[in-house]
Formats: sequence, C-alpha cells, structure tokens
Amino acid sequence: MKNKIALKEILFSIAGLFVSCAVFFFLSSVDLPGNWIKFLSYFNWIHFLLVTTLFFLIFQLNNKAAVVVGAVLAAAVYALPLAVRLSSGLSNATVLAGFIPYKDGFYYYNGAGMLLSGQMIPTEGLQGAFRPLFPALLSSLLLLTGENLLLTLQVMVLGTGLCAYLAAVSVRRSYGPLPAAVFFALVFAFIRPMLGDTLTELPGLAFACLALALLIEAAHTKNALTAAIGGVMLVLALSIRAGAFFMLPFLILWWGWLNRTGKRFSLKKMVSFTLILMAAFVLSNMLVPRLLVAAGESTFGNFSWMLYGQAVGGAGFKYHVQALGTSDSAVVLQAALEKMRTYPLGFLIGCYKAFRDFFGNNSLGMFDLLSGEKAVGKWIFWGTCLGLLAGGLIKILRQRKQPVNLLLLAGFLGVLFSIPFLPPIDGGNRFYAGSVPFLFALLAAALPGVQFISAEKRTDILNTNMGAIAGWASAGMVFLTMLLPLAILAFRADSTSVKAQCETGLVPYEARLVEGAYVDILPDENAICGPAPDLCRARFTANGMDQANDDFYRLLAEMSRQSEDGLRLWAGIEKNSGEYYFWAMPLDLAADLRNGTTFSGCAQGVESQYQHLLLVESILQP
Repeated sequence: MKNKIALKEILFSIAGLFVSCAVFFFLSSVDLPGNWIKFLSYFNWIHFLLVTTLFFLIFQLNNKAAVVVGAVLAAAVYALPLAVRLSSGLSNATVLAGFIPYKDGFYYYNGAGMLLSGQMIPTEGLQGAFRPLFPALLSSLLLLTGENLLLTLQVMVLGTGLCAYLAAVSVRRSYGPLPAAVFFALVFAFIRPMLGDTLTELPGLAFACLALALLIEAAHTKNALTAAIGGVMLVLALSIRAGAFFMLPFLILWWGWLNRTGKRFSLKKMVSFTLILMAAFVLSNMLVPRLLVAAGESTFGNFSWMLYGQAVGGAGFKYHVQALGTSDSAVVLQAALEKMRTYPLGFLIGCYKAFRDFFGNNSLGMFDLLSGEKAVGKWIFWGTCLGLLAGGLIKILRQRKQPVNLLLLAGFLGVLFSIPFLPPIDGGNRFYAGSVPFLFALLAAALPGVQFISAEKRTDILNTNMGAIAGWASAGMVFLTMLLPLAILAFRADSTSVKAQCETGLVPYEARLVEGAYVDILPDENAICGPAPDLCRARFTANGMDQANDDFYRLLAEMSRQSEDGLRLWAGIEKNSGEYYFWAMPLDLAADLRNGTTFSGCAQGVESQYQHLLLVESILQP
C-alpha cells in the first residue's frame, strides 16, 4: 500500500511538472501584441498587487491540486518577462536582439563555450574567470539542450520560478497564505529585470530559494541531512553570485541553538555542520574553480577592487584603476589593506555609504523593486518595505523561541554584516541575489496569515513531499554545477575545419553555429519575421534601450538596415585564437550551413568602443 501511495505521489508530481513546463514554454514563445508588451514591460504597484492576490487565493488551499495550480501559475508569471524580450527584440545592457548575451553575460556564455570545447576558461575571460561556477552550470545546461541558448535560457527562467515557488510554499507552512504571497511577489519583483540574462543572479536566487525551503524544513524536523543540503545550497548560492557570506557563521549558530540541550548550544552539531559548510565552500570557491580556470586568476579576484573602493571612502570598484593604474588583484588587495591600516576612517565612510544606499530609497537600494511607477508610489513602496522589515524583526524577537523565526533572524544578521563588503554603489541590489529570499521572508513574516478557508488537517505528507522535491532539486543542481562540468572539460573536444587563406585586411576564422544560439534580423516584409529568433528589423531598431550611448548597438542597427536579405547575429568563440567575439553574417551566406557544423572562412574585423565583431565575408564549405 505504501509503495502504491509513493508511486502515486511521484506520478502526480511529474504530471504537475509537465503541465508547468508546457504552460511556460507556450507563454514564453508567444508573440505578444504591442499593448501587452507595454503593460508587461513594467512592474508597478498594480502588477505587484495582482501577483500577490493571485497567489494569496491559491495559498488559501493546502492540498496537492492547489500546489500544482500554484506551480503552473508561477511558471506563467516567470514566462511573461521572457516573452516580452523575445517579442520586442529588446536590446539593453545585458542582451541584444532579445536574448544574445551582452557585456557581463557575454563573458559567462563564452566561458561556458570554452568548457564545451574542452578548454579551460582563460584568465582573460573576465567575469567567467572570476565566477566560474556559473559558466560551469551554463555549460551543463547547454550540453543538455544541444547548445541551444534560447532553450537554455527558458530552462533557467523556469527553474528559477519553480524554486521561488517552492520557497513560497515553505513560507506558507510557517506563516500563512498572505506572507507567502507577498514573499513570492517580492522575489519576482527582484529578479524580473534579469529574467532571460546569462547572469549569475538567476542561479544565485534559485539556489537560495532551495536553501530557504530546506532550512525551514530542517527547522521543523531537526533533520541533519536536510539542514546539511540546505546549508550546501546556501554556500553555492553565495558562491555562484558572490554574496553575503556572513550568513554562514550565523547559520551555524542557529543550528547549534536548534539542537541545544537545555540552555547549552549543541557543540557537536555545530562542529559537524561547520565542517560540511567549509567543505562546500572549499570545493565551490577553490578546488572546482582551479580545475575550470586557466592558471593566473583567482575566484572573486575583483573582490580586491571592491575593497579598495571601500577603503578610500566608498569610491566604487573602478576607482583602483584611476588611483593605482593596475587591475592586478594581488596588487590592489595589498593596496586596499594598507589604505585601511593607514586611513581607517576611509573604510568607515565606505561602510556608512553602503548602509545608506542599501536601505535608502534610490536606484541602488534593496527595495528599488518597482519600475514604471511614479515617485510617490516608489516612496510608499519603500516605506512599506521598511515598515515590514521593522515589523518582522519585532515579531521575531518577541517569538524568538520559534526555530523558523531564529533562522530568518540569522539570515538578516548575516546580510547586515555583509553590507560593507557588498556596497550597492558597485552593482545595486543584485549582489544580494543569494540572500534576498531570507530577507524577503523576514519582511513577509510581519504580516498576519489571513486564512479564510479552513486548512486541511493532514498536511504532514504534503510538507514532506515538498521537502523531498527541494532536496532532489538541490542534488540535481550540485551535479550540474560541480560534477558534470568537470566531465565536459575532460571528454569534450571540438571538431576542426580547413583554415582559410584570406586577403589582406580580412581575418581567417573558424566558428560553430547552433540553432537557438543566434538571431536572424529580417526585413519587415519577410513573411516569417516576428519575435526572436526570427526578429523583424523594425522591432530590433525600435527597442534599443540605450541608443544614445551604446555605439555597438547603433552599429548593429545600421548593419541590419544595409542588409538586403537580413543579418544573422550571435556571440561565440573564434576557434583559431580562442578569443570571444560577436559575429554577424549576411543571411545569403548562411543558406547552406547545417546546424551544428564547424565552418571557416574570412571575416572583416569591426570595432566599437568596447566590443569586437567579426563580419563574415566568406565561408569555406566543410
């Protein structure tokens, strides 16, 4: 009988996941009309209250059917921002033409490409070399999707949404429907601008949501394995997107308190938990990166840049170049420590600015979560968030003997102590992707549960199932981030093609192109033009968010106008040199290229202020 029940639960979960996936992939691929794009391009009070209300109604029920409906709704909510990008052909600071990685994302994506070609990430890979865990995860996902970038992005967004929903279900278990609904809306508001980017914030948030769900489960059950997995996921969340590492010692103290005997902390439990977290930290920040990145760069090498900016009074992470004339991590770190020794007031000023920016009502602040909202509405939202934070702290301190309350307090203290080392001036609130679920759960805890419909009495099996799902999802993420990339690096190797002989002024190249990794910018009269990846030229040229300052976008827009048949755009690695490039190819040259083929030829190098592009002039057929 128990086996039949277990099989039924597994089949029900699989069916729910299948429906969620079907809804997500359908909605994310829909060509949205202009009025829907306009409505969904922002996230103001109306959107926030709409999301909160929908999930509040779903969280009134606490049964398997309601959980599946909630998962489907979460998939739909997370699909729409991606659909907006693809339908509009958005180009901004993170993507080009809807989904081609740009700037930071460009380096993460090509770092994954290096691993897929059987090569280590080069030290010149910037963000990919500084934070190699994300290129590692990305390489695993690209391998599983046949290197289809668009499908990989869809999987990442869907996974993030479902992880956020799992965390919301856990918050509902502890605090009720209204806090869970507000929690989900806050998390979505935070990550919405980054959905569809090849950036570390998505897996950082997803891992943190899994960590929160597992640690809440551990708070209720005192299960050591659940706590260990939750702790490991938090380490990964704070490592893949460098974040509030001070959360870890406070988490250890919480676990010791939870397993106390009488008034004494459980030293044995604390030591074992510490060893697990230390092992996870060493693996994710030292051992695995060393196996993935070519010698000469250190994980989080740009930490020294941030520290120097703080040491001189909160000047920002770019100031070291102006002051020292170098970006060498070791040199900058030594200069930062010397500055803190000789001028400690500078670091204190930097700390003050970091706290001011974090809690302030400004574009860098933690509670700058709305877009398209008037100034008055933003002030009200900011004040509401601060009020919820104060209310959550008061409630937790009054009811501090409850394990989940102490867990959220530990998370908040960890974030608080980390703020001086994660100054918002260096990147806004996105530094906290690996910790915001704990912070937003604290805000939500201030609210009453508001249960209109009587909750079902037998929820223990449901809670156990949700904890098991979070545990298995975590195991899968560890495999994709830490183990599979090492196998990819060891066993993958690119095929080669004939090297072209090029005229003077042209560059011989070797490249590989896979369907789903490029965008075709087509003339508007072309019958198949629409959303990316078959993007109408008018959409591309109309939806550049920074046309005035981005000379590379203006260059691409002009090239697309001059192309009669259309232009193929992608990001990738030139195989001969191992260098990262943007690529453009007239579509008449691409007609005979087979999907996944490695090809070579001659290209013209085109330079903008910061970007390097190869314009394909000829192809040697493989």
